[in-house]
Amino acid sequence: MVAFGSFRKARTIAFRRLCVLAGCLVLTAGGCTVESNLTPTAAIAPLSSRDGARAGDYLYVADFSFGGGRVVSVYAPDGTKFVRQILVPNGAAPCGLAFDPSNDLYVGDNEQDVYAFRRGSTKRFRTIVTDSKRHCLLAFDTAGDLYVTNTPTYPYDDGSISVYAPHRSTPVGTITDGIDHPSALLFDASGDLYVSNLGDNSVTEYAKGKTQGERSITRGVKTPHALAVDSSGNLYVANDGTWRKTHFVGSSVSVYGAGSQPLLTIGKGIDAPDALALDASENLYVANDPPLNEASGSVAVYAAGTTHLIRTITKGIDKPTALALDRSGNLYVANARGLELGSVTVYAPGRSTPTRTITTYVQGPVALGLDPY
Repeated sequence: MVAFGSFRKARTIAFRRLCVLAGCLVLTAGGCTVESNLTPTAAIAPLSSRDGARAGDYLYVADFSFGGGRVVSVYAPDGTKFVRQILVPNGAAPCGLAFDPSNDLYVGDNEQDVYAFRRGSTKRFRTIVTDSKRHCLLAFDTAGDLYVTNTPTYPYDDGSISVYAPHRSTPVGTITDGIDHPSALLFDASGDLYVSNLGDNSVTEYAKGKTQGERSITRGVKTPHALAVDSSGNLYVANDGTWRKTHFVGSSVSVYGAGSQPLLTIGKGIDAPDALALDASENLYVANDPPLNEASGSVAVYAAGTTHLIRTITKGIDKPTALALDRSGNLYVANARGLELGSVTVYAPGRSTPTRTITTYVQGPVALGLDPY
């Protein structure tokens, strides 16, 4: 599982970050450099019963700041201990994570390329050389094809999505129809692709394997940043709303069925949402990251398929940028305060107080991944 979320707001006039479920769009005025004396080893420790958790719970954290913004750190199940680091080459700034069907790790870069690492290894085996756009949104379809967003920095370029077949480092297809500054990317269980667009406040759906949009959703979409889909195929869209000098108004999560009109709209407890996640019972988790520096944000939890707010998590939350849920129901929240004082907080099912706070080698966490094996 990869929770791609976010890496966005602590917003000021000079510094803005935009992040989303299933990847990241990053607009930033800079980062920081911290030297590391760690020596990465050749392989990630194997999963075993002594780890106290099932396979699939190893945590991956893409950090935009640590070591000059080129590190993916790996932690044992439940975040109980630091395992080691995967160093991304060429001073790259990792901002998106994805696992392919073989569970190899792919890392998207804020400024350069996409890098692939074998499962259980820190050795890079593949580099997809791209252009100078941002490649923070990554997703694999059931055939193992990799979809990578090419998000522009300039308004006159709408961007695109490149499609790479397994073991190919040149695109076999490009999607431009229905793309306008993409901010989130995901597939549903049937293989349909959904892309949210900041440029024209829309979500475009593509039938499996197609490059032309099949459905465009605009009603109820305003500054979309994150997507999720439940087991019934309902689509969830996190909307910042309308910017009013210092804050957003009208933030919401809109839910869609087969049509283009929202089935329901969640407004209570929503404030500039950055990331979405659904647990095994399909309760909805929303990471709120208001742009003001003094606002720490929250994670709001809603009963499945309703607008009912179950609880609001504030303890341990500080500018949340990404969410992940493991198979035991533990919630992981990436907190990217200033991209320098970050943490990952871990919450047991149903709890609003963290059971663990991970700060070792965490500074500016922008994406989370859980080993899906």
